[in-house]
Amino acid sequence: MAHHITVRAGVFGMVLALVAPALAQSTHSDVVDIAAIADLFGAGEVKSEIQNASAVVQSVDGKPIPVHLAQEGKAAALFTGRVFFAQGKPLDERVISIAFDPANPAPPSGWTLQDKLIVHNESGLACLMEMELGEGKDKRSLTLLDIAQYDQRGRDVSCNYTIGGMSAITLYASFYPDLSAEDHAQGAVAAIGQNFTIKKILPVTVAEVTRKGENGEKIKLPAPIAGGFDVGEINGVPFKTSIWLAKTHGWHVKARATYAQSDIAAEVSAALLFALNYLRIDSKNQDNPTTEGADA
Repeated sequence: MAHHITVRAGVFGMVLALVAPALAQSTHSDVVDIAAIADLFGAGEVKSEIQNASAVVQSVDGKPIPVHLAQEGKAAALFTGRVFFAQGKPLDERVISIAFDPANPAPPSGWTLQDKLIVHNESGLACLMEMELGEGKDKRSLTLLDIAQYDQRGRDVSCNYTIGGMSAITLYASFYPDLSAEDHAQGAVAAIGQNFTIKKILPVTVAEVTRKGENGEKIKLPAPIAGGFDVGEINGVPFKTSIWLAKTHGWHVKARATYAQSDIAAEVSAALLFALNYLRIDSKNQDNPTTEGADA
């Protein structure tokens, strides 16, 4: 099945090609080789848009369920290095760590290596093992640190990245057929509020994903829920944490990222990897759907 991805030009008129003009806003002189990444995932054209946060993520008053706390605990620990709340309770008490050595990448059970991707067999979640940002002395790498599992059945998983130790990105695939994307988003934002001090809501780069049907027609997937949050300054640098979330065929596809507000490359990378995986998981499960699932 042919794939096509569009990240539309929108509020800020930002368009991504081989080199992203959006990076002109960044203090990092990064180049994101979007064409190469899209090709690796079997996708086509890539553009982008910055949107205001979805209404459903503009409140932190939701009630996170245990898996939200586990997932957000992992995301917070990845960025801050903290593994405990102030009260001494583990942030990620439900998380099962899966050993993975990028230097010797034998895939863990339930995963398969496909070129430069490590793929979760049931969901179709595909995680780049490494992606370079920038050139020369300004080169940085988005590096896969580890894989996490949040249930006993292996149907709630994430790939966890860092960019030079200063930015963190996590990609999730969670099979919750009975949980709405809206309820998941509200719970996730409430859990974010337990790990970060949210100062205000911010716009965020969002991808619109389409794919070609059997007759070549473009099929547009529902828009994801997305939003960014000002979480204050770290060593005088304003930081941001963001979420992207969509549901397809019972699978919740989510990305979380925390990064300096000036680090547009980190935001673009997270939005792009989310869009590619939303497309991929939708396509895989249209052809080979998952039945039954993890307890949310």
